[in-house]
Amino acid sequence: MPTLLGIKEAEVLSKDQVKQVLEVCGGDGHSILSAEAFTFLPEEFLKPLVVTHKSDGTPKGTITNEKGIVKAVKGVYSLDILRKVADDQEVKYLPAFGRGTEARRISEALGAKVEA
Repeated sequence: MPTLLGIKEAEVLSKDQVKQVLEVCGGDGHSILSAEAFTFLPEEFLKPLVVTHKSDGTPKGTITNEKGIVKAVKGVYSLDILRKVADDQEVKYLPAFGRGTEARRISEALGAKVEA
């Protein structure tokens, strides 16, 4: 979380926005989503996450869609946004080796916070 003169800035996202991120991402740590799926987020929060992702030819690094393999796609990687939201909310979670497991752990921790 950015600080100014050592003083923590306020959280950027509201509980409702966090809930909406969880609805869009679920516990998915693999998908690349359209930026339009996150129109409820502040532009300054979302913009750094919208990048072009490229297939690398490996089994875990090849991007596919309903038409097959794609060379590149611009969007928001679901695990990246979940990590950023967790950081914004100062939510601690147990890291995991697998992307899906880590996404589920982050989603559970965020869900517990917004439901508290």
